[in-house]
Amino acid sequence: MEWVVKLEAKTGWGDVETIEVGRLERRVVGLRAEEIGLTLAEGKDLLGELARRILQTQI
Repeated sequence: MEWVVKLEAKTGWGDVETIEVGRLERRVVGLRAEEIGLTLAEGKDLLGELARRILQTQI
């Protein structure tokens, strides 16, 4: 299974920009407990990229 995390920015003028923040891939069967959800490293990476993209869009 593939997860795509996207950020949607809507301006005051009605423009919409969709920005891909990251992608995650997981097996569907045979998961171990530590493979469910996000790892701490994945969460930090996604949050860092999200913050960077928001800042970029605001500037």
